[in-house]
Amino acid sequence: LAQALDIAAQIADALDAASHAAPVRKIGPLLDQPVSGMRAWVLPEEERAAVNTEVLAIYDRALQAFQDMGVMLVRMPLPTPLTEAMQIAGELMSAEGYASLGALFEQEQLEFDPHVRRRILLGRDISAARYQALLAARTRAQAAMQQSMAAADVCIFPTNAIAAIPVAAARTCSSAAANG
Repeated sequence: LAQALDIAAQIADALDAASHAAPVRKIGPLLDQPVSGMRAWVLPEEERAAVNTEVLAIYDRALQAFQDMGVMLVRMPLPTPLTEAMQIAGELMSAEGYASLGALFEQEQLEFDPHVRRRILLGRDISAARYQALLAARTRAQAAMQQSMAAADVCIFPTNAIAAIPVAAARTCSSAAANG
């Protein structure tokens, strides 16, 4: 697993200029040493309000497990608040999604998830100037995050702010959609 993670951490998506240009932190050596004494940057208190209580409960249990193993929790603010980072990322995804798939999503006779269609079509209204500003904001946010990472060995943040729906519920939703 350690070798697989080290390899995965070094692979950049060749089709995505942002990930290709992103700095790579080699995690392989960290996986071979004890975690006791590691500095783990955790979600700041001011960002926790945006995370579902179920996710926070699981996250807090994980943090306690890491502390029990000797991991030192580092509490410091994020250089870019999550709401701002999500806005930048969301607008970029809409703009780039529309550039790639807009013609397809413009076709009303084709069925797409309405939430996905809305997100893609939002890209239609993002100007070139706004897109350039978003790219610059992302670059600044990436640089600030990289600089902040000097105070920690790892980040331990929730992957998602909401809990996934149970598989049985997803099956029920997809069956209902298929049956009209």
